[in-house]
Formats: sequence, structure tokens, C-alpha cells
Amino acid sequence: MPLLLERPENFPKPVSSDGGNSRRITKELRELVIGDPILMAGPINNDLFHWEAIIQGPINTPYENGKFINRILFTDLYPIKPPKCYMMTKIFHPNIHEYSGEICLTLLDRGWRTTLTVGNILSGIYNLLQQPNSEFESCLNLDAGRLLDNIDEFNRIAKEYTVLHAI
Repeated sequence: MPLLLERPENFPKPVSSDGGNSRRITKELRELVIGDPILMAGPINNDLFHWEAIIQGPINTPYENGKFINRILFTDLYPIKPPKCYMMTKIFHPNIHEYSGEICLTLLDRGWRTTLTVGNILSGIYNLLQQPNSEFESCLNLDAGRLLDNIDEFNRIAKEYTVLHAI
């Protein structure tokens, strides 16, 4: 069973409203394609604004064979504002905070557009696992970011984390 970073008290509270965002989230849930690499995604305890998703680690990466649990928290501003996303499985990655699980992904910030969906977000996280962003301003784990210059050592440590926490 993957080790989860237990921090529910740090999560922003999902806020529901009777606006169109409930319909939009329901539509995305119905249209979401489950299969490799998205193994599972959907509401936790029937709370439409609080999801869990499991992403398969990409092949030919140190995350291969891992199953990575993500939390997705929608607010009443969705889809105007992106949901908050956290990696719950402990992971060694320069763009994922080692303790909070915060994910630095352009489409969750300045790249967000109202036409993007949960499927786009999960694909973006998967792509980030395939190709970490080495730009300093996107590094949330500086130790992992520094090791991208020594890719063999980075891969060794990332694989060790995957084996310990994600398999």
C-alpha cells in the first residue's frame, strides 16, 4: 500500500455552490477516461468537490510500476480557477513538494484556461513524472532539482522512493 502524506488539516476546504460548477464537475466525471495512465479518479465519499486519483508511473522512468495517489480539491470558482492538486504518495521529484505534496505545474497556475479538465490535469501530472521541469522557479524540492544535473543519482533516489512508497 502506498504511503500517503497525511495532511488533511492543511487542505483548503472544498466549497460547493449551486452554480454551474457542480454540473461541470459531474460532466467531467462522466467523460473522464479511466485506463493507463489514469487508474482511478473520482469523488471521495460522494463529495463532488473532493476527488482522489491514482496515476500509474510512466515506463522508462524511476517512477515505473508506481501508483501515485493525488487529491483534487475544487472550489466554487471552478472552472474560472483551477482546482488545488496534491500528490499524496511520497515522491522524490523537483516539481512536487516533499512534505506538502503541492504540485508545480504550469496548467495549474498561469497556464490555466477554463476549457481544461481534470483529465488534462492528470495527464499534465503524468507528463511531469515523465519529464521533470528543471527550471529553478518551478522547483519545490530543491534537493531533487539539484540532482537533475546528476541524472543517475536522481534516478536512483527517485526509484528508491517509488519502491518504498508507491508500489
